[in-house]
Amino acid sequence: MTRDHISGLLRATCARVLSKDEAAITGGSLLVEDLEADSLDFAEIIETLKSHGVTLPAQDVLRIRTFDDFVDAVHARAAVETAR
Repeated sequence: MTRDHISGLLRATCARVLSKDEAAITGGSLLVEDLEADSLDFAEIIETLKSHGVTLPAQDVLRIRTFDDFVDAVHARAAVETAR
């Protein structure tokens, strides 16, 4: 998965789960503070990622603050899973 593909997938998923316009989700958007994501929202987003073959460990999820952090974490994890 390319970073652009991951960004598009995450942006669409976050918009759907968080009931936000995709244009409102920028790289610097704080997921909790700006987009009002809660733990159930994160769980739903993580499940969507699993359906695309990417599993994020809990320790990675706990470090995510911004949308770009999320994209970076998924991109890094996808690279690890592809290398297996």
